[in-house]
Amino acid sequence: MSFIARLQRAREILEQQGRLSTRALVLEIGDEELDELIEELVDVQQVARREGKILVWTGTPAVSPADVTIARETRTATPTTAPPTRPRRAKSSRSSSPTSLARRRCTSASMRSPPAA
Repeated sequence: MSFIARLQRAREILEQQGRLSTRALVLEIGDEELDELIEELVDVQQVARREGKILVWTGTPAVSPADVTIARETRTATPTTAPPTRPRRAKSSRSSSPTSLARRRCTSASMRSPPAA
């Protein structure tokens, strides 16, 4: 069993029990690298504290896969805000620019019927 696997197992047991003697940990996990396991739990991960030969769980409970799924669904269900859009100007039927005025005059002059001869 690798160090990480023993560490995870020790953490699970300590979390479930709340308090655990180092002797019980040796019986369950083995004597190999016990000091390193305790150092990792107490000093590095800070999920336990020492009380003599006893380890006490102080960390937060492990997240279950169901909690992760619920959190993921909640996050995806949260509506996203659309980027702000500029208000559109109302289009008028006639533009008042000089170019469009000249264009309208040409168009209306060409629509007139030619003078009678």
